[in-house]
Amino acid sequence: MYAQLFLILLLGCTPVSEKMGLSEVQEFIRKGSSQAVPITSVLSQEMIAKIDSLLLGKLTLDAAVQIALLNNPSIQVIYKDLDIAYADVIQAGMLENPTLNATVLYSEEGTGQHTEFSIEQNVLDILLLPLRKKLAREEYNQVKLQVGDAVLEIINETKTAFFILQANQQLTALQKDVLRAAEAAEELAARQFEAGNINTLDLASHQAALHDAKLEWMRNEAELFSNQENLHRLMGLTGANPKLNIEADLSKLPLSDPDLSDVIRTALAQRLDLAAARQELVIFKKALFLARTEAVPDISGSMVKESSPDENPHVGPGIELDIPLFDRGQANVARLKAQLSQSKKQIEVLKQDIRSEIRIIHNQMDTKRKAVEYYRDIIIPVHEDIVQASQLEYNFMLLGAYTLLQVKQDEINARRNYILTLRDYWIFRTELERAVGAGLINI
Repeated sequence: MYAQLFLILLLGCTPVSEKMGLSEVQEFIRKGSSQAVPITSVLSQEMIAKIDSLLLGKLTLDAAVQIALLNNPSIQVIYKDLDIAYADVIQAGMLENPTLNATVLYSEEGTGQHTEFSIEQNVLDILLLPLRKKLAREEYNQVKLQVGDAVLEIINETKTAFFILQANQQLTALQKDVLRAAEAAEELAARQFEAGNINTLDLASHQAALHDAKLEWMRNEAELFSNQENLHRLMGLTGANPKLNIEADLSKLPLSDPDLSDVIRTALAQRLDLAAARQELVIFKKALFLARTEAVPDISGSMVKESSPDENPHVGPGIELDIPLFDRGQANVARLKAQLSQSKKQIEVLKQDIRSEIRIIHNQMDTKRKAVEYYRDIIIPVHEDIVQASQLEYNFMLLGAYTLLQVKQDEINARRNYILTLRDYWIFRTELERAVGAGLINI
C-alpha cells in the first residue's frame, strides 16, 4: 500500500518533456503532406545550414515547404500547445496536498495546555487519480491531432503562395512583352503621324494603350513583391524582402487526378480534424464516467494525536465525509450528457461537410484541368498559327503593322489565361490535398 502510494507520488513529480508528442505529430504531417521533416521547437545549427543551402539553389515547392516546417514561427507557437497539454497530464497525475492541522488550548487556571495535531488526506482524490490521468491523456491525444491539423494548414498556405508567386512571375514576363509591343506600336504611330498618314485620334489611341500597358506592368511588379513577401513570411525568413529564386514556371499537369470516391473515402479515414472530433467524443465519455464517480461524497482520512498534561496521549484515525444533500453533481452530469450528444451530431455534420467540400473542390479542379488542356491543345496553337500567317502576310505587305501587333497581343492574352488557369488548377489540387488530409499521389 505504502509502496504504491510512493510510486504514484513519484510519477506525479515527473518533469515535462518538450519532445512528448512531436514524433506522432511528425507522422501526421508525413501522411498529410509527404514531408518527412524533423519537428523541433528549437533550430539546430544543422537545420539552419540546411535552410541556407535550400535558399542558395533554385527554390522548389518541396524546399519551400521544408523551410516553412523548420522555420515558420507560427508553427513554433503551435508546437507549444503540446507542452501545455502535457503539463495538464502531469497535473492530473498529482495528488492533492495533505492538510496539517494543529491546535493548542490553554486552561484558564494555568494548569497546563491541551494540544491536538492531525494530518488529513482526501481519500477520494487518491481513488480517482487513475481516471483523471486517463482523461488528461485523451485530451493530450486530441491536442496532438489539432496541432498536426494546424501545421497542415500552414503547409497548404505555403504551397498556395508558391504557386501564386510562380504564376505572377510568368505573368509579369508576359506583361513585359505586352509593354514592348505597345511601345513599338506607339513609336510606329508617332512616325506615321509625323508623315501625315494617321490623325491625332489614332495617335492618342496608341499612346493611351502604351500608358495602360505601363500601368499594368507596374501593378504586376507590385503584386509580385507582395507575393514574394507572403512566401517570405510563411517560410519564416527575417530581414528585408529577398528576391526568392524559385522555379520559373508552373509544373505541367500531372497525368491524372484521383477518383472522387477514393478521395472521399481517404478523407473520412485520415482527416485530422475529424479524428480530433472523434477523440473529443472519447473525452466526453470518460469525463461523464468520471463525473458520475465524483458524485460519490468526498471522503477524507486523517490521523490525529491529542495530548494534555493530566492524561496520556491519544492517537487515532479520523474521517470526514461530505453529506450530498444539495449538490450531488447532477448538473455537471447533465451538461456532459448534452455535450456527448452534441459531439456525436457534430461528427456527422463534419462528415457531411467533408463530402460536400471535396465534391466541390474536385469538380473545380477537374474543370480547371479541362480548361488547361483546351488552352494548351487548341487555343494557343490556333493563336500561334494566326501569328505565323499574319507575319507572312505582313512580310508581303498584305497586312498592316497594327494588325500584326494586335494578333501578337491576342496570343499573349491566350498564354496569360493559360497560366492563370494552370495556377488555379494547382491551387485547387492543393486545397483538395488539404481537404483529404493526405497526399494525392498514393490515392
